[in-house]
Amino acid sequence: MERVFMPRAEAAMERGTILQWFRQEGEYVKQGDLLVEVEGEKASFEVEAPHGGTLRKILHKEGAEVAAGEILALIGSADELLPEEFSSSNTSSVEAKHDENQMPEERRINISPAARKMAEQMGVDYHKVKPTGPQGRIIREDVLEAYKAQGDVISQSQITEAKQSLTLEGPRRLTVERLSKSFRESIPVTLNADILMAKLQMLRENVRQEKKIHIPIDAFVLAAASRSLEKHQILNSTFNGDRIMIHEEVNVGVAIETQKGLIVPVVNDANKRTVLEIAKELSSFVDLASSGKLPASALDNSTFTITNLGHLGVDSFIPIINPPNSAILGVGRISRQAVIDQVDRVGIAEKTTLTLVFDHRVTDGAPAARFLSTIKEILESPEQLPM
Repeated sequence: MERVFMPRAEAAMERGTILQWFRQEGEYVKQGDLLVEVEGEKASFEVEAPHGGTLRKILHKEGAEVAAGEILALIGSADELLPEEFSSSNTSSVEAKHDENQMPEERRINISPAARKMAEQMGVDYHKVKPTGPQGRIIREDVLEAYKAQGDVISQSQITEAKQSLTLEGPRRLTVERLSKSFRESIPVTLNADILMAKLQMLRENVRQEKKIHIPIDAFVLAAASRSLEKHQILNSTFNGDRIMIHEEVNVGVAIETQKGLIVPVVNDANKRTVLEIAKELSSFVDLASSGKLPASALDNSTFTITNLGHLGVDSFIPIINPPNSAILGVGRISRQAVIDQVDRVGIAEKTTLTLVFDHRVTDGAPAARFLSTIKEILESPEQLPM
């Protein structure tokens, strides 16, 4: 009897939600046939049958939240007997038995992986939590109730009745978890730089007229940042305990808003790409994200992040570092502002503000300032970028 497991499709994935089963129990499947669609922490993906045979048992219904590594289904011959632990009366014990490395004391506590993680994050002793799940299982709602009982959450009597209650799930939940961790652990320092955009705007207009291509500002900023990362490699790093891991590859994530929340697809080897290649990939990310078809693999392995709120009229803002990155660059709107030149003449110029937030555990202000200065130099003389 072959087992189908919940894959860890993303590096940060702890659990997935069953969206849709494509096959029913008793159906014959071939190796590679689509079995089930799963929503991970960042994107949805499909799980194929690892072996051919009859789909003998589906262990989790649609809508169920399943930890990575748990068993989803069983495939075998039509007349093969189900293992005893997967019989109808014992199916509920599957989740409790999936982790063979648990300590004996933890085996006696029937708690879901999601609930255990929540308890650890909230500082709740799950040994004292009253279970309400099936077969005496502690679920996430139980942990939340225990947390409220500790007095760390505002009681219902202290707040007005909510118009709508939104459950944190999928990409939004991952955003909350990752950025909360970053805010708690990193030591953020913020630097700002104003960029004169006249030459870059002229270059964009020339490309639009000559090649009929619209290049977004993000493509130029990403190209400039990736080349600055080549020169100032300490910003292309990850803080790991007592070590700073400087990455060889320059993989830049770009924050994109979707209906399901914020996602950060990654342009790999960005320092080796032309501006047009970057623009094309960013356009592809937006199209795939809008249709919900962006693969999970596109969201991993970033070494630096860029986020732009300028198109929403924001002059400048201070973003939160996207772990495991050590820095993030915020891009504000382009606006016409008064400037004074070197001979004290007043004029009007197009400018934008870049905001660099970096982890002080990784580097100091001067190296970070030089990194930001290099980006400024490139953007104010964009002809040096490969188109």
